[in-house]
Amino acid sequence: KTGAPMGGTPEAAQMMYLMGALARKYKLPWRTSGFHVGSKLNDAQAGYEANMLMHAAILSGANYIWHSAGWLEAGLTCGYSKFATDCEQLVGWYKYAGGLP
Repeated sequence: KTGAPMGGTPEAAQMMYLMGALARKYKLPWRTSGFHVGSKLNDAQAGYEANMLMHAAILSGANYIWHSAGWLEAGLTCGYSKFATDCEQLVGWYKYAGGLP
């Protein structure tokens, strides 16, 4: 209702793919957000949104992924439990982004 962008939506993931394509076309580095979700609690919604956005950030070829741990409610607050959960997930995403040996 406010017009503010909301993290954790399919539109945010599509925007990451689009921005990644533009950055590659013009040979520019770019950064994006990782686990920047709209959920107010560290719940299943936060997990689904976080993983959808991190998947998009990695596949879109971001050079730097910002806001990768602890963010809730579209960046209005941070949570210790969300930070711990995100750090655990980042280990897996780091391995995923590294590819096969």
